[in-house]
Amino acid sequence: MLTTNEPVGKLRGKAFEARCGAHVARAFVFSSLEAMLKSAALKPAAWRDLRRAAEALQEHC
Repeated sequence: MLTTNEPVGKLRGKAFEARCGAHVARAFVFSSLEAMLKSAALKPAAWRDLRRAAEALQEHC
């Protein structure tokens, strides 16, 4: 969907435009819920990513 071969770890924390035909949506990459449930070490980074996504969405409203 993002037309990139970059690993998820390098995509986290950035905003992207996801296109589907004429529609464009803002997209954010997060670690999977399954991975976060298995590894508590991923949770702080996921929280930071979620806050960055919320800030980016606030900037465009």
